[in-house]
Amino acid sequence: YIMDHNEKYSPKTIEIEKVFDLNWVSEKNGDKHSMDAFSEFVFGYRNTNVTPELFALESDEVLDVPSPYVVFHLRRHHGISRNLPEKFYIEIIKGVLNNTNMNIVVIGSSSDIRINGDRIIDKVNMLSLQQSYCLIKNAKCFVGADSAPIHIAACTQTPLLAFFTQSHHERREAKYRKAKHISVGANIECYGCLEKYYVPPFGPYDCHRGDGECVNRFDATTVTKQILELIN
Repeated sequence: YIMDHNEKYSPKTIEIEKVFDLNWVSEKNGDKHSMDAFSEFVFGYRNTNVTPELFALESDEVLDVPSPYVVFHLRRHHGISRNLPEKFYIEIIKGVLNNTNMNIVVIGSSSDIRINGDRIIDKVNMLSLQQSYCLIKNAKCFVGADSAPIHIAACTQTPLLAFFTQSHHERREAKYRKAKHISVGANIECYGCLEKYYVPPFGPYDCHRGDGECVNRFDATTVTKQILELIN
């Protein structure tokens, strides 16, 4: 159960029967998808319905973004091995803009990358969790690296493309839903290092090679084509 800052979800008006601490549950079950690990921890067995869900109010709808649009999350946070280069994101955004009539909406927190330009709408550090969900569910596609927004997107039926580096896509991809998704893993031998080299519980993890090279192992031309396929 996650409490958002929105006062309409005040904990004083919600009865909670039981709280489960999911810290390290996924990391300690590196051979399983995160949703399967959570399900087994909570229920004692793998629940057959582990489709993630998010709930919002009508007032959470984002009404000032013109359709059609694609949502991008350009992660820039602690842990260099999940921060893809800004120039890479700009190249694929240009590819979408040049080949479609889509607007681009950029979301994220205050530390994430912000970009401006024609048909690019900056919503970074402006949306609640529920507003992000509403924005994504009405998009033509969502694009982002392995971070919170891809899991918000997994609660929708919006096609999504996600980049994975430290954690292997088989453990975190949005596979438990009907909508299309494309998982793009870094083209490097140590892809999925989190499961290979780290034993939980661990502190702040970083590249075991020391150079974070995995973030440079994505091809913008190929990714742009994949995004266009999802949109169409």
